[in-house]
Amino acid sequence: MREAIVACRSAVVRVLSPDLGKAGTGFFVSPGGILLTNCHVVSTIVLTANGELELRYSTGPQVEYEGRWQQARILHSLESTHPLYEDYAVLRIDTAAQTPWLTLGEYGETEPGDHILTLGFPLGIDVVSATQGIVSAKFEAPSPENALFRRRVFLLDASVNPGNSGGPMIDIRNRRVVGMVSIRLGSLEPHIRGLELLSPTGTNPLVDVLVDALKMSNQLLNPGLGHAISIEYARAELRRRGLAVGGVQ
Repeated sequence: MREAIVACRSAVVRVLSPDLGKAGTGFFVSPGGILLTNCHVVSTIVLTANGELELRYSTGPQVEYEGRWQQARILHSLESTHPLYEDYAVLRIDTAAQTPWLTLGEYGETEPGDHILTLGFPLGIDVVSATQGIVSAKFEAPSPENALFRRRVFLLDASVNPGNSGGPMIDIRNRRVVGMVSIRLGSLEPHIRGLELLSPTGTNPLVDVLVDALKMSNQLLNPGLGHAISIEYARAELRRRGLAVGGVQ
């Protein structure tokens, strides 16, 4: 396990969307600075004046790499009117030197009972944190943002917390990324996002107090199970765009 952590952690970075107040994890998949994270780390859903839901991306996502924050570009994004169910985003930073990267695997190569490793920056910790566990189950689950769409997921018994979103789920046997951590089972985040959507911050003081209390409770709540979406969705997007990515043929 120690060898796997040492081999993989240099490719894992913090991702920040300052204008949205969001933070998460990302990981390089190319020596050219291409990385993956969750869509919900770099975007938010807002209610427009016309009563429509609109997906808005961060105008200045940042990535912490080699001890400093760098501006990132979003290469893949959903249309603002497109149903949000593909919870991944492709980003890129400009760097003169090659970045470390992780190799992508396949959903079908990891089964319940197999040992996995997750890497990320939970609860505001500023160093890469590792958790280990097994795949408890794999199945199709409704997207938290749009239950009309289902996606392949892994159920993990590894600890998952706020800040882990977008981090890699790695099969210990071959050190390939087979999933992307997306949500903690039992998380209050969907309810928090719903309240913020219906009553934006500053609109209703009582709702603001409730949202703050839920956010605090969410940081302390951890039933010990999490979801990781199959890497196949992001992998297919990388292929469609013809991006030179390590481990993608």
